[in-house]
Amino acid sequence: MLIFALAAAGCGKQTVSEMSYEKPVLSMRSAANFGDEESYLSCYLPQEKAYFRQAENRKVGFLSSVFSRGDYESRLRVRIREAEEVDEQYIRETLEPEAHERYGSPLTFSAAQRLSVDFRVQDNMDILSDSRDIYVVKYCGVWYIYGEVIDSFAFARS
Repeated sequence: MLIFALAAAGCGKQTVSEMSYEKPVLSMRSAANFGDEESYLSCYLPQEKAYFRQAENRKVGFLSSVFSRGDYESRLRVRIREAEEVDEQYIRETLEPEAHERYGSPLTFSAAQRLSVDFRVQDNMDILSDSRDIYVVKYCGVWYIYGEVIDSFAFARS
């Protein structure tokens, strides 16, 4: 009974490292590490996933060209350096119209965050990183990565 009470006391609380809007980026990292293309694409808006699959030169096995653990001495790591809430005006005037233009149908986002992210791997004794600003949006109650699928990394010595 005591264990149940202690477990229940922690339910619903989120720490900084467990924020909901970070989950698509963290899930993308895990999917890349395990070579799981379906999960990798599911981190992006469903419309982007469909768009990516329909684009020319997209085939099964693309993820091994994006990231292969065998090429480095470590798994892909992610560090979110900064997270900034996006105001409603920017969502309505920029993100939603861009999405409408790209996918051909209107999308409504209930929230958005701009994340500054470092993707890192270790190669020999060097830490290599690729830094990006990524938007994540809440669409139909779920957080997704907004924008084009990351189909390559440009790792450089940090």
